[in-house]
Amino acid sequence: MKIVLISAMLMFSAITGFTSGLYGFTWKILVVLGFLIVTVFAAILEKQGLDAIEGVGALIACLIVNQLAYLVGFQQRKGE
Repeated sequence: MKIVLISAMLMFSAITGFTSGLYGFTWKILVVLGFLIVTVFAAILEKQGLDAIEGVGALIACLIVNQLAYLVGFQQRKGE
């Protein structure tokens, strides 16, 4: 169950990051989006009973995936 949950969180992070980059959101929006991702995902992980180390690792991975997807989306936008 943990693998499915973390995979879904990573997928959602990638989709939101790519969409943000594609539409050219500013860094202020990215800060708010990152805060929302961490807050919501932390609540979900706590409810599922993940340990602190697992939860922090998953949240960091989600933020990294989000930022990398943003860069890919931004490059796609610049290429058009």
